[in-house]
Amino acid sequence: MFVLEDCVLTSLTEEDDPHWSQAIRGNDSKEWYAAADGEYDNLERFGVFELWPADKVPLDEDIFDTMLLCKLKRGADNQALKRKIRCVLCGNQMIESAKRGESKTCADMRTHSPACRASSLKCNFAVGVLHHLRQLDFDVDAAYLQGQYVDRRVFCRPPQYFRKYDERGVEYVWLLRRPLYGGSDSGRLWYNTFAEHLMNEPITPMQRCHYEPAGFVHVCDMPVVVSETKTTVTLAPPSETKRILLLAYVDDGRTWDNCAEVCDAFYVRLEQRFSITRGTGSDRQFMLGMDIQLGEGWVKIYSATYILGMCQKWLEHPIVEYDQLYSPSHPKLMDHFEAALLLRGNTPPSLGFEYRSLVGGLLFPCPMTRPDCLFTAGIHARAMDFATRDLFQTALHWLVFMGQTAKDGITYSANAPNASQLVYWSDSDWSTRRSTTGGTGQLAGGSVIAASRRQDCVTGSSTHAEVVAASSNSNDVVWTRGYLEEIGLPQLEPTPFMVDAQNVITLAHNLISSKQTRHITRRELIVRERDTDGTLEVRKVHTSENLADMLTKALDREPFTVLRRSLLNLLVRAATVVAPRLRRRAAASV
Repeated sequence: MFVLEDCVLTSLTEEDDPHWSQAIRGNDSKEWYAAADGEYDNLERFGVFELWPADKVPLDEDIFDTMLLCKLKRGADNQALKRKIRCVLCGNQMIESAKRGESKTCADMRTHSPACRASSLKCNFAVGVLHHLRQLDFDVDAAYLQGQYVDRRVFCRPPQYFRKYDERGVEYVWLLRRPLYGGSDSGRLWYNTFAEHLMNEPITPMQRCHYEPAGFVHVCDMPVVVSETKTTVTLAPPSETKRILLLAYVDDGRTWDNCAEVCDAFYVRLEQRFSITRGTGSDRQFMLGMDIQLGEGWVKIYSATYILGMCQKWLEHPIVEYDQLYSPSHPKLMDHFEAALLLRGNTPPSLGFEYRSLVGGLLFPCPMTRPDCLFTAGIHARAMDFATRDLFQTALHWLVFMGQTAKDGITYSANAPNASQLVYWSDSDWSTRRSTTGGTGQLAGGSVIAASRRQDCVTGSSTHAEVVAASSNSNDVVWTRGYLEEIGLPQLEPTPFMVDAQNVITLAHNLISSKQTRHITRRELIVRERDTDGTLEVRKVHTSENLADMLTKALDREPFTVLRRSLLNLLVRAATVVAPRLRRRAAASV
């Protein structure tokens, strides 16, 4: 079912992440030793280090510590795949050394390493469906070990299991030729190495996307038609332009192409430069904790494997034994949140740790495959530092809903109405404190970008809140249009921008100043400028049809179900197995 040896990014038990000293004392110590030997072989294969006697290291250079991290990797249905060992550098020591400035060993404090956004990946899925592009995926083996140090050297002491000594009995340390995992700038070094190769590739050089630094595009030469009188260049339609799209998330990559011969040759050269594992191209794939199902003219992304793993870890009973839920938001979610605000600072440490672990795990799939849960996610995330037992129970309610709908996700279809046109929906829920902005951009029938976020200012009226939301969401429209143009789907017409507040339309189309609106700043009215310059077109939609409404408040069952179906482009709802009523009532403690 799965192409690569990816894990589901969650640990079911503490035994999935044992300390090295614990791992080598257990019943499976042989497997852990074998994994450590495999890691050492990797380090040697990639030429990561050079052995130096410790007494030869200059006194003005630091020697940093390393450690072995153990991980039991899981895949389909959370079955154990293999035991994995990583030798990691203590990056915190590098940062402290750089701050002191007393050592010649320095770390590049510009440590940001681009990784593709969830929205970028979904835009590529949608464009791939619309233009019938072939999808392939790959995994870079030990990616960080294939980066390169260019202008400095780093010494480190190997873990005890890897240590060696010279004939004098002096311990060897490692002079790193390539970055180790854990280094403060290891991710950036790998990204720079990989990006430089892609952009300087001799046959298929790629252009790095302005709107997505982890995205790259190669456009094949345009067809040239030669006549008797002159040479003309014939521009192919965007859907027919031969191209390769590539997105990278650290060591995971995926390509979309409509030029199989060129792309296959690109992969051959990529394998010659880096050690990679290519996917088999099956119709069921797995990437970044996300299940991917491919069909003719459609693709579905969902997080069933990840979510069911969370249910197995956190729920007391099997998911089928809980009463059916129809919304991720508990009926008393906002009441419990307001009560928690009053008790701020009185959360027991054990409850706070447990709450952050649960909510942190639930947040992961929401931006990618479960935008229907973004409002619930936002409310729980705001309470990270003042959790209560009631909010912990509402988080379990959220988990039960996600477990019961684990196979639901976003479906992109080439047959959706106006599939190639980006349509954006905007809304706000006014609050006496900071209001909530909600927005979603739909393409190929499903959401490619969605947000439910607290506004950065206190608004004085519902109109003000709606204008702030519209202007904030217009930034997402600009980004999405720009990125779609880079990957071959330019939006030639203004993007329909759907709002349910007539006052927003009035302010966007008219230069009005009154005592109710004169306090609204130009920054908050940028939606007016973008409507004027043709980036978007503000339109009126009824509240019951505004997809963004579910991203700003907890809705009742019927409106939530209707909007959710459109947001995710749901085709078939997975059946729920009914357990005995007595057992379900006993289990429905959340």
